[in-house]
Amino acid sequence: MVKTATGTELVLAVNYQVWAFDAAKGGIKWYADTDVGGSNVSPSILAAGGRLFAFGGHRPSTGAALRAGGKDDVSKTHIDWTSNRSPYIPSPVHHDGHIYWMDRAGYAICLSAKTGKEVYRERLESTGRSPQFYASPVLVDGKVISVSRNAGAFVIEAKPKFKQLAQNILVSDRSVFNGGPAVSRGRLFLRSDSHLYCVAAE
Repeated sequence: MVKTATGTELVLAVNYQVWAFDAAKGGIKWYADTDVGGSNVSPSILAAGGRLFAFGGHRPSTGAALRAGGKDDVSKTHIDWTSNRSPYIPSPVHHDGHIYWMDRAGYAICLSAKTGKEVYRERLESTGRSPQFYASPVLVDGKVISVSRNAGAFVIEAKPKFKQLAQNILVSDRSVFNGGPAVSRGRLFLRSDSHLYCVAAE
C-alpha cells in the first residue's frame, strides 16, 4: 500500500508486470511492464522514498524500481532502473537509501535504492550448514535479521559496508524455518514448521 497525490494505491507484482489498484474505488489505476518474472514472483512490493521496488522471478531473478502514481500504462515513464540482482522468495528491507536481503546461496546482498547497483554481495559466515533463506528479513535497531531455513538466524548491520554481527542457532531444533520473524514490544517471534518461539532480552 502506498499513498500518492491522487489517493492510496494497493500495488502488486505479477509475472512481468506491476499493477496498482485504487484502494477506495477498486480497479487498476496503472500498470507497468517489467523484466520481473519467470516461473513465479514471490517477494512483496517494497515501498520506500516515493518509489516502489519489485523483485522476483526465477531463472533469471530481476529487480525494478518504479515511481508511484500515474494512469494506465506507465511502462515508459515510471521505471527508474532494473537490476539482475533479486531475491527468489524473501521480500527485502529498506534502510537509509539501501535495500538488503539474504539469498538461497548463503550471501548477504545490498543494493543502492537510488541506482539499483550492487553495493556488496558477501558470503555469510556459518557454523555448520550453509544457510538458505526463504523467510523475509526484518529491520530492528539498524540491524537486518534474517532467519535461514536450516542454519539459524543471521544478523548484519544495515549499512553499505558489510558486517556480520551474529549467527544464532536453536541447537535443539532441527526443523525448517520458512516464515519471517515478527517483532513486538521488544520480542522476536520465530516460527518453524513445528514450533513457535518468543525471544526476548533477559
